[in-house]
Amino acid sequence: MSLFIKVMFLFVFSEISYSGTIYLSKSIDELSSSKIDYELFSDETKGLNFSSHTIGYYDTVWEKRKIKYNINLGLEFLHAKQSRGDFNFVSFFTMFNYNFSKKFYSTVYAGIDFFNHDFILNNEEVYKPDAKGGPMYGLGFSYILNKKFPISLNYKIYTSSIVQNDYWVDEYYRRASFSVGYKF
Repeated sequence: MSLFIKVMFLFVFSEISYSGTIYLSKSIDELSSSKIDYELFSDETKGLNFSSHTIGYYDTVWEKRKIKYNINLGLEFLHAKQSRGDFNFVSFFTMFNYNFSKKFYSTVYAGIDFFNHDFILNNEEVYKPDAKGGPMYGLGFSYILNKKFPISLNYKIYTSSIVQNDYWVDEYYRRASFSVGYKF
C-alpha cells in the first residue's frame, strides 16, 4: 500500500506535469454483491455483504474531439470490509468515454486487478500466494458539475481467486458506487 500512496502523492502534487482526475468513491451497498464459485456449488450474496471505499486517478491519453470520445488510463485502490475480513484491490484500467454533451458522458472500463486479503483460510498446506487478482470491467455514467468536479455512478466487477480448503475458488465482487472527482 505504501507504493500506491507514493504514486498518488506524485500525481496530486505535480498538477503542472500531470493533468488528470483524482476521485473518491463509496459503494452503494444495497446494489453491490459478491459471488463465490466453489467446484461443486455457487454462493451469491446480494446487498450489505461488503462496504468499500476507493481512491483513484486517471488521465486522458487519447482524444478524438470531432467524434466525441476519448481514452483514459487509470489506477485505483479499493479497500473493503466484509464479515470474514478486510480485502483490497489495486486496479490498472483503461476507460473508453463517449461524450453525449459537454456535461454528460458514459464510460466503459476494462483492466486488471491485484487482490490482497486478511481472511483466515482453512487449508492443510501453505500456499504462496494464496490469492490472486483477475480482470476488472464495468460501466459508468458521469456528469460534470463544472470544469473541475465530475460526479459518477459506476458499476464494476472485480474478480479474484483464493485457496479455500485446498481448492482454488473464484470470487466476483460486483460493486455499484458513487464517486466525486477533481480535475487538475
